[in-house]
Amino acid sequence: MQDLIGRTLGHYRIVDKIGEGGMGEVYRARDERLDRDVAIKVLPSSVAQDPERIARFEREAKAVAKLEHPNILEIHDFGSDDDVTYSATELLSGETLRERLDSGTPGWRKAAEIGASIADGLAAAHGAGIIHRDLKPDNVFVTSDGRVKILDFGLARDVEAATPDETHSPTVSRYTDPGAVMGTAGYMSPEQVRGEPTDARSDIFALGSVLYEMATGRRAFARDTAAETMTAILKEEPSDLSVLISDIPLSLADIIRRCLEKKSEARFQTGQDLAFAVAVGLTGALSCRFATSSPRLPLALFRGLVLFGTVCVVYAVVGRHVFAHFGSQLTLQLLSLGGDYSQLRDSILVYATGPVLMALIGAPALYLLATLTMSRVSRGWSLRRRKMAFMAVCTGML
Repeated sequence: MQDLIGRTLGHYRIVDKIGEGGMGEVYRARDERLDRDVAIKVLPSSVAQDPERIARFEREAKAVAKLEHPNILEIHDFGSDDDVTYSATELLSGETLRERLDSGTPGWRKAAEIGASIADGLAAAHGAGIIHRDLKPDNVFVTSDGRVKILDFGLARDVEAATPDETHSPTVSRYTDPGAVMGTAGYMSPEQVRGEPTDARSDIFALGSVLYEMATGRRAFARDTAAETMTAILKEEPSDLSVLISDIPLSLADIIRRCLEKKSEARFQTGQDLAFAVAVGLTGALSCRFATSSPRLPLALFRGLVLFGTVCVVYAVVGRHVFAHFGSQLTLQLLSLGGDYSQLRDSILVYATGPVLMALIGAPALYLLATLTMSRVSRGWSLRRRKMAFMAVCTGML
């Protein structure tokens, strides 16, 4: 372990240590040239002199330097002072997404908001030809004021600058056993597990795993060992979100399911597409009727009954008096012309109030019955299948 506190690297004076991991040690430092606090990242002492790790560290700095986006950590500088290679980045206040998940599940709404921000950042990276390849809760930071930042591009690949060897050959990850393919078990895409070339869709799969974990509090492919986890990624499907979370909008569940497709061509093709889908799904969820949870069914039924009772009371108290009045006036006018129209008033009441009452009660009751029916019999169905079934139920009731 390096003792850098109090030392000056370039024009950065190290103040204290913030954290450490397999890819580096992070310190709080003072930029004495611009008079600001920054974060200084250096390689662990065990690999500080490893040319390959230094080269990877430099590639990370160059990759991040190409990106300017509010959802990606900003880098200020990269350099070397004697035997220490370092990068200087913005200093963040808050916690990693992993730390937030350890303290509790944020719920599907917050998960969607964070996921949309991550997708925006990935879209910017992919647009610049950068593939992250190690997206996970540990590499996402949520600041104290709610901003989301993607961290640690240490395993990132620059598509434009990559050589054939960098593109195809597997690399040992710091979080897996020697010989494992590049990435972190549990968040790797199937093509990463197989050691195949990766592209933006691999990051989409990883984000799907992160979204799944944020929404449910459990990992999509968690198993006892890394080998079993990677086997699950290749061959198994995660548990149905609509079963685990009764009130999750089916639009969001479908988005996550699509991110986790085994075949890359079946996933969202870009981060921008995913960000847009999550944003639209989150907005539509506020009025979505197809994800009504079981605890909310009694409330829907209660509202329907209240509506039914209110219309009946209005009809009984007001309707009959109004139509009786007009009916009486019309009858008197007709009687003054001669003839017996004593039954005319009752006919007017029946034929005038019937359609009004059916319009006021029939439409809400029809929608309520269809919603209750579909919510109970269609668990696990796709959104498109539910919509078609919903329309069929409504048609049948008519």
